[in-house]
Amino acid sequence: MKIILCDMSPVFYSNLISASSEVKRNGQKADLLTKKLEYNYEDIVIYKIIEEVAQLKTKFKADELVLAFDNSKGGYWRKDVYSGYKNKRAKGRQESDIDWNSAFNTFDKLKKIFNTSTSYKTVDVERVEGDDIIFVLSKYLSNQGKNVLIHSLDHDLIQCLKYTNVEYYRTRKSQKKDGEYQFATPEEIQELELEHCIVGDPGDGFGHIKQWSKFSKEFTDEYPHFLNQELKLWPKRFEIDTKFEDKTGFKAYKHPRYGWKTFKKSFGLHNFNILLNENEIYKLNHQCNKNLAMQDEIPQSITDNIINDYNNAPNEKNIGDLQKFFISNNLFELTHTVAFL
Repeated sequence: MKIILCDMSPVFYSNLISASSEVKRNGQKADLLTKKLEYNYEDIVIYKIIEEVAQLKTKFKADELVLAFDNSKGGYWRKDVYSGYKNKRAKGRQESDIDWNSAFNTFDKLKKIFNTSTSYKTVDVERVEGDDIIFVLSKYLSNQGKNVLIHSLDHDLIQCLKYTNVEYYRTRKSQKKDGEYQFATPEEIQELELEHCIVGDPGDGFGHIKQWSKFSKEFTDEYPHFLNQELKLWPKRFEIDTKFEDKTGFKAYKHPRYGWKTFKKSFGLHNFNILLNENEIYKLNHQCNKNLAMQDEIPQSITDNIINDYNNAPNEKNIGDLQKFFISNNLFELTHTVAFL
């Protein structure tokens, strides 16, 4: 049995951006006051998303399609590990010309129809991201002897190739370019995992292990009683840095550049403990990055909730509901996809 695990965030976002670009090419301008496009193209967004998802089972000759959704209700669990996790995403949406509140309503509408009226299994767990679902289910289904295909843009998911009968088809940001299968040896996966723990992931808001280890001169000049207190204040590092920058325009910490090439040149792959022993904060940062990035660090309660949601997910198609959905959204041309949903 072949099962596709589809990360729906890239599907949602790429099609939303594609639809937004399309209406802008057709002459639509952002409102002068709100700086946002009028969200009068929901039908285009829905059309593009359903059309893409409806092709997956046939394209990859799969028996089952599992849609993995982000669900930030209650705050993602990684925020408990590090409060600065993905902190720049909200700001990026505020500065975008897309009406994200309306777009998220569209995504919720699609979640509901996929869950209640299609043959797909949907997994949508509070405080959990789509990549968490794929991390957990790729291992769980592999252990059951199933063949698993991961469909996602997220480079972190290459970790899952260490499981038996798991493939990873990495999509691209541009829909005009085909994705490609990813391959990695166990040694390459191990190196990539170590790189993630050492260098971090700036896109997700966490950096290399030398961050947060030295206050800036501007900060200690303002608060001399905090001199050499970096270790004691490490749990509040993100809040301190954010508040000080908001107040003064300066960073509270020095943030030296430190990359993977520099680390390998200095320590090699098997001597990273030498680096960690240089500073207790390096150890804390390394463990934090590990908790944020590694599949095996997902809390057991989260893992159990994902597996339970998968096992209890409905997968009975309701043609009547699908047709009503298409009609109510003026998407009569999507009726041909019913056979694939």
